[in-house]
Amino acid sequence: MKDIEREVLERIKPSKEEYVRAQRIFDKVKELLERTLNLYNIDATVELEGSIAKDTWISGEWDLDVFVLFNKHYGTEWIKTKGFKIIYESVRNLNPELRYAEHPYVRVKVEGFDVDIVPALRLERASEAKTVVDRTPFHTRYVKSKLTSELRDQVRLLKKFMKGIGVYGAEIKVRGFSGYLCELLVIAYGGFRRVLENVRLWKPRQVIDIEKHYRSLREAVRKFRDNILIVIDPVDPNRNVAAAVSLDSFSKLIVAANLYLKKPSIKFFYPPVESVDCMVLKRLIKNRKTSIVALVTQCPSIPPDTLWGELGKSLKALCNYVARLGFKIIDSSVWSDESNIIVFLLELLDLTLHDYEKHYGPPVHIQPNMLEFLKKYINSEDTIAGPWVENGRLVVLKKRRMCNIIECLSNVESYVQSLSPHIRECILNKLDILVDIEILTLARKHNEFKYHLYRFLRKREPWIT
Repeated sequence: MKDIEREVLERIKPSKEEYVRAQRIFDKVKELLERTLNLYNIDATVELEGSIAKDTWISGEWDLDVFVLFNKHYGTEWIKTKGFKIIYESVRNLNPELRYAEHPYVRVKVEGFDVDIVPALRLERASEAKTVVDRTPFHTRYVKSKLTSELRDQVRLLKKFMKGIGVYGAEIKVRGFSGYLCELLVIAYGGFRRVLENVRLWKPRQVIDIEKHYRSLREAVRKFRDNILIVIDPVDPNRNVAAAVSLDSFSKLIVAANLYLKKPSIKFFYPPVESVDCMVLKRLIKNRKTSIVALVTQCPSIPPDTLWGELGKSLKALCNYVARLGFKIIDSSVWSDESNIIVFLLELLDLTLHDYEKHYGPPVHIQPNMLEFLKKYINSEDTIAGPWVENGRLVVLKKRRMCNIIECLSNVESYVQSLSPHIRECILNKLDILVDIEILTLARKHNEFKYHLYRFLRKREPWIT
């Protein structure tokens, strides 16, 4: 083990005190749950799952996953209603917070730990699982059966590396590598460095099938053809554990693995946090010959995963609209505090377009469309030249209705229907458009956005040196 990795491991391995506290909190919550379950004569067991149960957790990341496994005869619908109410009643004195995933669960805070209490079915085989949470206990057992004490530390290193380069987490906001996926990579390759040595040679549609569920890699690729990385779940061959991984997260890990193996640095685990003020941002904006546009709206009250799913789709739709108008997009991004504000960012080559555009019509052999195009543009006031035939299509040189990006984006009705439902509603209700240094007003109000804007402008990861 390299000195850097040894140093990181010393910093991220939980202390004895943390282990003792985690066990004490689990015992306390388990006692409360079992007391209520016994009161109602409910057939259920309480188990600890997740990274603490598998001992792959990182110091300071105090999250307990407590599962209440109900007898499967109760069924999923009963769990969502009555089972959930029993859980809520059990911890009502701990100020429970209602959360949603595939079905409701409860979060409580105890001695600094976030404790998620999740209802699921108690099953004999993973193939019986109806939801992701039903499968979780099988994941826990599998990982515990495969990881030695040394390999558990290797998982910690890989998780911290993934966090450092910004690809840890399967949630929609990140679309990266889950904790379970990190554990499987270590099991598959045999350690942190061996993972990176293999990752640096990955190609799209890389397949990892630890338990050899599939007769060939080609068979697995056919089944999961839409995924960039395919890691067959050892306990359920019909599931790809890496389904959430985006092309960008996949690619970023490959770059980071190559750079780290070439020149190991603590920066990959603990990227330096630069001091950013608005003067730095102002200089970055003024020194470039491009334009930054921000669309600012309110944030809907929906769960984070739903929000980021809608933000991703809306950003794509917004970029499609802007590109169709003829603007050259260099980069785009979206930021939200998940409660009050959303900011879409676009970096454009220019704020304005030429007054004229070359507009392509239909192929001439599609006669109804061809005739309609001719009728529309032959005597139009917007037509500068044409129509004429070019490469089998009708073409016209015409005036643009709108040439300025602010004017185009202010014309909300032109694109709002392509946005996701909640985002559409917010933009129809309120939309502010800011350009270049005007965006600094947001950076002064929202510290997290200030750093997001800095990363958007700089574009280089701190570990790329």
